[in-house]
Amino acid sequence: MSAQLPAKHPAAGVRLPRYDEMCTAIAACHRVDEAKNMRDKAEALRAYAKQANNKDAEVQLAEIKVRAERKCGELLRDMAMRGERATKGKGKAPEMSHDATFTSDRKSRPHDATARPTPPPETTLKDIGITRDESSRFQQVAAVPEKKFEAHAETVAASLDAVIQSLERIESDSAQFIERAMGATPEGAV
Repeated sequence: MSAQLPAKHPAAGVRLPRYDEMCTAIAACHRVDEAKNMRDKAEALRAYAKQANNKDAEVQLAEIKVRAERKCGELLRDMAMRGERATKGKGKAPEMSHDATFTSDRKSRPHDATARPTPPPETTLKDIGITRDESSRFQQVAAVPEKKFEAHAETVAASLDAVIQSLERIESDSAQFIERAMGATPEGAV
């Protein structure tokens, strides 16, 4: 897990006002629910940017969303390695009543004060609010080496920037064409 900040997002040379703060907050997350909450907020803001036809913000928020998903994947992997999260095929231990945890001769045996308490059941993906598919996808993104991830993010951002600039040129050319067409008077008109 690294706390390295990405370089300035190149999309049209404009960056969300709090882009660096969002990336720093994602890097500082210590719990999956924190990172997932930031991911969900980035997705909601991305949807708003899309509705507002703000391509630059949409691209940057999509990148923030992926960074938050990557952080979720790192945290999920770490939880599984520490035994804090149930892994595939290992769900939560079934809950039993207090009496069911002892044998029938419990009254004949003295209470063992040195017995280790039963560890708390492992957290499941459902407890965290993440589906198996999301967990898998998040962990796949987290498995990509940091340098490769950053290089890919820059490549995608640069290509999206080129697409956005191309669309802006087309819109500008179209507007100029329409202005010329509307301003031209047909031959023979007074």
